[in-house]
Amino acid sequence: MTGVRFEGNAVFSDRQLRSQVEMSTYTPVLSKGRFDEQKAEEDVQKLIQFYRDRGYVDVRAGWQRVDAPNNREVIVVYHVAEGERYTVRDVMVEYADQRQGEAFVPRLSPEQIRGLMSIKTGDIYNAGLIRKGVEDIYAALTRMGYTQCNVYVEDLTDAEENLVDLRVRIVQSSASKTGLINVIGNPITKMKVVYRYIELQPDEPADIHENRIVEDSAGDKTRLQLERSRLFGPTGRPDVQVVLQDPVGPDGHRDVLISLKEASTARFEVGAAISSDSGLIGQLSISESNFDITDWPESFEEFVSRRAFRGGGQSASISLEPGNISESYRVRFRDPFIFESNYSLDTSAYYSSFEYDDYDERRVGGTLAFGRSFGSQWRASLSTRFEEVGVGDIEPDRPVDLFDSEGTSLLDIQGLTLSRSSFDRPILPTRGSALQLSVEQAGLLTDDWDFTRLRASGIVYVPIQEDFLGRATVANFSSRIGYIPDSPDDVPVFERLNTGGARFRGFGVRGIGPVGIRNDTGTLGDDQVGGTWELFVSSEIQQPIINENFRLVFFSDMGTITNKPGFEDWRITAGVGLRLTVPALTPVPLAFDFGFPIRKMPTDDTRIFTFTVEVPF
Repeated sequence: MTGVRFEGNAVFSDRQLRSQVEMSTYTPVLSKGRFDEQKAEEDVQKLIQFYRDRGYVDVRAGWQRVDAPNNREVIVVYHVAEGERYTVRDVMVEYADQRQGEAFVPRLSPEQIRGLMSIKTGDIYNAGLIRKGVEDIYAALTRMGYTQCNVYVEDLTDAEENLVDLRVRIVQSSASKTGLINVIGNPITKMKVVYRYIELQPDEPADIHENRIVEDSAGDKTRLQLERSRLFGPTGRPDVQVVLQDPVGPDGHRDVLISLKEASTARFEVGAAISSDSGLIGQLSISESNFDITDWPESFEEFVSRRAFRGGGQSASISLEPGNISESYRVRFRDPFIFESNYSLDTSAYYSSFEYDDYDERRVGGTLAFGRSFGSQWRASLSTRFEEVGVGDIEPDRPVDLFDSEGTSLLDIQGLTLSRSSFDRPILPTRGSALQLSVEQAGLLTDDWDFTRLRASGIVYVPIQEDFLGRATVANFSSRIGYIPDSPDDVPVFERLNTGGARFRGFGVRGIGPVGIRNDTGTLGDDQVGGTWELFVSSEIQQPIINENFRLVFFSDMGTITNKPGFEDWRITAGVGLRLTVPALTPVPLAFDFGFPIRKMPTDDTRIFTFTVEVPF
């Protein structure tokens, strides 16, 4: 194929329409002399849908094949008759009994139906909003147990006035209640683990639709929660099904069948990461996300065949990350529903080291945390951390504060954290927010250090526009506050508040903040020693260039670190960056940022380029 052309389009450019047709990226159009007509027909339907989603109800489209003289190359010409843009004049509601076709008293009033429709009187016609309204009506009826309802929307156009009336027709049968819940396809995962994710309850309305996905229904929430547990089915495959069984009982009860296909939950990963903050790091990890610490092997064969220690819905991992600047080794165990309660247990043991410019730091310790979720968004946790921290290799001209922390210290920190998250998706969110509040107290059990630390952080994602190609421009606004109400002399350097690098672009790691007195001369130096007050604010806009996997970033970071609350020594940076996502390698975007300090202090350590790259082997 030599090209794709469009004729008849005036409202939308060739470039805008080309993004909707697959032929523009489909190379093997000719296969043994045959032209792929099916793809051309599919492209026509996509073009029609594109126009209808933008108000062009009467749009017509077709395609034409033009052969080159050599009969080996093809040009596909798409003909478009755009028509006029329509506005919604009225939304009418009709009801019909599914079995007898008679009028009846509806469960949802016409006013409620109009309220559920996303498109309103006076809006530009939008087929996408109409589809969303239909889904919302399905969801409302399904939650009341109307498992066999149907919703139809008919367009009644007035071509002279460029207006359209929407006739919404509701067909509902009698309501059903949930009967027995049967689960199959989980030979490894214990039933108690499956029941954690089931929203349906016996003798409650059968909140599941038979013929379509209704995202707000208990049936579809059950399916989504089972899939997101990562215990059942690989991503992208329908390996979790929640269906109603026939026949309907005399009292309106219907049994539910949940069909599962267990996923491969064991992981062995080898990779590498490089960043401007931590240098080059090798990555090796072994994990099991369907671990069961109580299922000990009864024989060596059971252990070798991996039938032991599985099926409990717990997670266990071992990670090894050696590097040229930093290294980390960790063993972790987590039970999200300890003793089948609403509480979680998270514990780990670790060793880490980091070679800073000023000194070397080594940590050996462990954590223990108990958490509890409150609904789907709020979570609280109580944690304790015990560490042995070693500080050494300090140059003679470094700050006195470092020498005060030199050697080995025992550190215990107890913390209480309250968090909330409402992102629309865990990776690359486009809307939603997160908030975290924490208070930590060190020195309750050991005598080396005694201080209190308060922290608060939050981020909000807001979609600010979506272009005609469906690409969303997303803004995010984040902030964090930290405060230690004790004297800096009561807090070791390695636990003071610090920032820089990827946390404050335009500056080096721990590159801003109060500076210390030189140990060799007793005069004020230029090495940062951290502070007891941090205030940081950031704004960022991410604009897709080609698609969501390649985005241009504009950002501004500002904030300060001092030893008393306020806005003194305020820094400001602005910059531009790229986010590159390679789904075949990792879902985490590769980040490349150029930050330029606009306001800085003379002792700050600046760094223009910040990057993070993670690549599994």
